[in-house]
Amino acid sequence: MSLRSCKCPLSISSERHSNFYSVECLTCLSDDVPRSKSAKLKCGHRMCHSCLKRIFRLSVNDPQHMPPKCCTADHIPLKHVEKLFDINFKKNWNRKFQEFSTKNRIYCPARRCGEWIKPGNMHKEDGRKYGKCGRCKTKVCCLCNGKWHGTKDCPKDEETNRLLETAKQAGWQRCYNCRTMVELKEGCNHMTWYLPPSHSLFIFAISKANSSPVAVQPSSA
Repeated sequence: MSLRSCKCPLSISSERHSNFYSVECLTCLSDDVPRSKSAKLKCGHRMCHSCLKRIFRLSVNDPQHMPPKCCTADHIPLKHVEKLFDINFKKNWNRKFQEFSTKNRIYCPARRCGEWIKPGNMHKEDGRKYGKCGRCKTKVCCLCNGKWHGTKDCPKDEETNRLLETAKQAGWQRCYNCRTMVELKEGCNHMTWYLPPSHSLFIFAISKANSSPVAVQPSSA
């Protein structure tokens, strides 16, 4: 057998070997990526491990890239990066996925905190919604994303602001405990406010002229 006759099969075998194990990465356009160091996505494209790691690291800092995708709306399956990251990154990625997947996210406004407030930490008080920071325990108003206003109204509560304006024009009063609107239609200017058993009974004398309480007296009852 001549040397020339054995070159052709070796050349073809070598070329096939190269084509079988080398692929092109869609992202970095490298065309000599070992097949074993790439992932074939549902869309048919391939992405090398280096680009997969880069895009997954980017996703934990940028909500626009969470979860990572290629050219379609399909998410890149986590099985392709299972062996590329350690347990700490995986835990952090899971937390960020939950955070960035939540609509209307609220963050703690306290200085040196900024923790994301999970949906499970949302509560209601007197019909108003607030969140509680899991790190520093700060209560947060869900309307303005600022600190909780306590018994005061949120300045961004447009519905309440409209009601207060209407009440002002109509001469209505607000209960100084539950903040409910009260309209005097008949009778005297006195309103009885019953507190829980642990408190005394108080009588509020409300003046329609100056729209403010003019006397507070404990009842003998």
